[in-house]
Amino acid sequence: MRSRSMLLLALLVNLDLHLVLTILPQTSTEPLANLDLDCDEDGYEYLEADNGKYMYDWCKNLENFPVVPPFTDQTGFQFDDTDADITTPLGLFSLFISRDILKRIKSETNRYAESVIREKERRNVPMSPRSIFKTWTTVTVPELYTFLAISFHMALVPKSKLKDYWSTDISVKTLFALKLMKKKRFLSILSFFHLKDNTTVVPG
Repeated sequence: MRSRSMLLLALLVNLDLHLVLTILPQTSTEPLANLDLDCDEDGYEYLEADNGKYMYDWCKNLENFPVVPPFTDQTGFQFDDTDADITTPLGLFSLFISRDILKRIKSETNRYAESVIREKERRNVPMSPRSIFKTWTTVTVPELYTFLAISFHMALVPKSKLKDYWSTDISVKTLFALKLMKKKRFLSILSFFHLKDNTTVVPG
């Protein structure tokens, strides 16, 4: 068990395999700093290669080799909100993306959409009456739940084109997105989906 722990510890501190194998047979009682690793004063161990040239392995700072304390905490899935219902998919999802987070996404998405549309209007950019800029309505939290559900479904059921999730062609048709949200509304939310107020972003 100790040898296995030493191997893991060595990997964590980027020691090479040669040094690990040098240490492992001697880990029973002797302190690590007292092991004879044939290091020179600069902290390197020199090895003669088959081609006659000398190579070296790093073995310095062993006197400060970190000590990993034993793990004493409780294992398994832990969370602070004891009132959370993790018996349902939505309850488990809410542990990672809470309703407060979705409210923030809703606010920032609507803010970004309004700023883009306002800027296009200020510059007199021609916009079709059927474009997402002319037909945009503020997004709601329930719509964001639906939008994310469709997005997760897309990861489970890959298709070659985004529009195929709303296709009625029998060769590619699936009903999930088709029944939950119209394609145009999904694409509108996707176009303006935002997490942060651009006016507060520090350049650079």
